Amino acid sequence: MRKWAPSLLVMIILSWQAARAADQGSQSLAKVFHKLDQAIDSAELSHEQYLGDLKRLRIKLAGLEVRLNKISVGLPLEYSAGFNVYEDILESRPLNSALIQQVETDIEAKTQFFVKSAGFFPFSRSLLVLVSVSTYEKDTAAPGYGVVFNPVSDADKKYAKFPFGSETNTASRQLPPGNYILRLYRGEDAVMTKIVAVGFQGTDSEEVRIDISAVGAHVDTQHN
Repeated sequence: MRKWAPSLLVMIILSWQAARAADQGSQSLAKVFHKLDQAIDSAELSHEQYLGDLKRLRIKLAGLEVRLNKISVGLPLEYSAGFNVYEDILESRPLNSALIQQVETDIEAKTQFFVKSAGFFPFSRSLLVLVSVSTYEKDTAAPGYGVVFNPVSDADKKYAKFPFGSETNTASRQLPPGNYILRLYRGEDAVMTKIVAVGFQGTDSEEVRIDISAVGAHVDTQHN
């Protein structure tokens, strides 16, 4: 009896965790669906041109919901921050196709992360991606830049939703998969911004290498 007790306990714990997390996609996205359905109703009444974009977005959001519901571990809190951004965008007035596209692109990055990592046992990897940022002048390391990641919709805002705790070339933090604006700082001055898709390849970690000597700063993302 003692021989099997630990295994039985593990099975009970895993079953409890799986049952607890089984509908976490539906729970996490409930408010987003509510805002989206309201936006669809409003667009139908006023015959908005972006109605088709909203309906397509709902299909993709439902696909993400299904994948999140299959995960047997709890979602990190960082996911909620991204879903709150969806709600804010859907409440935007005026709403337009460009804003809707921002949500859709972020959903696609998250969906691809789960699609391409589907072969992993759910407890064997993180649901976040470890992102590191390094700066170079051609092939020579050029450290000392501050790094901030924000949702694309917040590109023009000064606050940092996902700040990095250290400067390049030791800047790193875990992020949920998604589409982001990377902002690079030298002291208090922003020196560049760039859109970076995190998690699209389904990898555990990614390195963003920035050549600051290039015009417009070339960004190369490497997956590990």
